[in-house]
Amino acid sequence: MWSFVKSKVNQRWLWHAIDSISGKVLAYVLASRKDEAFQTLQTLLKPSKIKVFCTDD
Repeated sequence: MWSFVKSKVNQRWLWHAIDSISGKVLAYVLASRKDEAFQTLQTLLKPSKIKVFCTDD
């Protein structure tokens, strides 16, 4: 999911992890569309011991 404020130069992406069974959001990061944002999300999910990550594409 993405959005911007005043200008598309200021794009921000919502990176979120959703439990496939319960539908609950486990963690999220609001950041640019860069590898560092995904790595931050992975760090937040580390206690959950998630091993598989899938995109919406």
